[in-house]
Amino acid sequence: MYMSDVYRGAGLAGVPRGTVKRLRVFEYNYRYRHMASHNLIGPDGLWEPHRIWGTVPVEEDGSAYFRVLAMTPLAVQPLDEKGTRKANLLV
Repeated sequence: MYMSDVYRGAGLAGVPRGTVKRLRVFEYNYRYRHMASHNLIGPDGLWEPHRIWGTVPVEEDGSAYFRVLAMTPLAVQPLDEKGTRKANLLV
């Protein structure tokens, strides 16, 4: 995955350039078998589980590069130097 500029677009509107230092890459897991009713798990439910794959650096120009598995629903969370989440960006 290559992101040419994490600051481009509405997701980080108002976040000063240079603030995002790393991206947390994670996968959504919408349902586990025999765990709960389908209406409790997922984006409209009470519980939305994630599997964190790790973090990757963001370059000074706002670009980031990392390898991902094909056909995997992923999202990234921009993090500042303290690891504080700035927003969610879907990829």
